[in-house]
Amino acid sequence: MEKRSYQITFEYGSVADMNVWAGELKEMLLNAAKDIEVGQRRDNPYSMDLGSTLVLLLGTSSITAAVTALGNWLALHNQAGITIKTSQGEMVAEKITRKDVMKLAAMFLSHQEKD
Repeated sequence: MEKRSYQITFEYGSVADMNVWAGELKEMLLNAAKDIEVGQRRDNPYSMDLGSTLVLLLGTSSITAAVTALGNWLALHNQAGITIKTSQGEMVAEKITRKDVMKLAAMFLSHQEKD
């Protein structure tokens, strides 16, 4: 199965906050499904932190699990916003509640189908 790449960056926090958020979300995504691949990287190669950018590799079958984990994380961190970049463009998510998870899933799927 072909996997698609998604890059997640965080908004509305300090560098320290964004690094913590990236680590938390990475763990939630990895625990959501066994076929989700998540890498964490630095925005600044000279910094000493783990990085606040996540790179996801998802197949169609893992999108629901990834979006559920992402929606749950955003509901817990409603002060944070994220930008999801794909080869087709960007999706911005902020002030997401658990009720909005299906909208987020639809956004992921629409970007998946365009490739």
